[in-house]
Amino acid sequence: MLMFKRLTFLLLLCFGIALASTDDSYTYGEADLKGIFNPNADIKLDNKPIFLVFGQTGCYYCAMLRSDINKDDFLKNYLKANFSPYYINIRHDKKHNVGYLKLNNISSRDYARLYNLTGTPMIVFISEDGKTIFRVSGYPGHDRLVTMLKFIKSDKWKAASNEQERIVLYQDFEKALKEKK
Repeated sequence: MLMFKRLTFLLLLCFGIALASTDDSYTYGEADLKGIFNPNADIKLDNKPIFLVFGQTGCYYCAMLRSDINKDDFLKNYLKANFSPYYINIRHDKKHNVGYLKLNNISSRDYARLYNLTGTPMIVFISEDGKTIFRVSGYPGHDRLVTMLKFIKSDKWKAASNEQERIVLYQDFEKALKEKK
């Protein structure tokens, strides 16, 4: 019985320490995102396109996306220099102020619903004026992600009037890059 009490005490102590050291800007399991993704309480345009990721705890492909970004200095630096990156964990009941949509205290799940979340991860590229460029459901893989970032940065997507046309332009962009290799 004494052993059980000691074990219970140790578990509660560890849990308390973990809670006390939590940075509210990021949620549990996403400490690897610090320094790459912006804190997501206030989501705003900073004269750069937004790279918005909706993920969740326990999602294999969300973890793969985060791992690829963390391991690749080019990808990490390119994201930070050219985009306003945000990661939203839909499993956590956080509130967000979304300046470009003029929404305050919207929950993570309601925010995801605005983009018709169909699965995680979901990547949403948002223009400097707050319009959706296009959405990607699932993790496209490292190389395709880099190509997507370069496509958005190139501004070639601006020649299209809707999301479907932008996807076609992206496919042409990707094909042209492959032909150069």
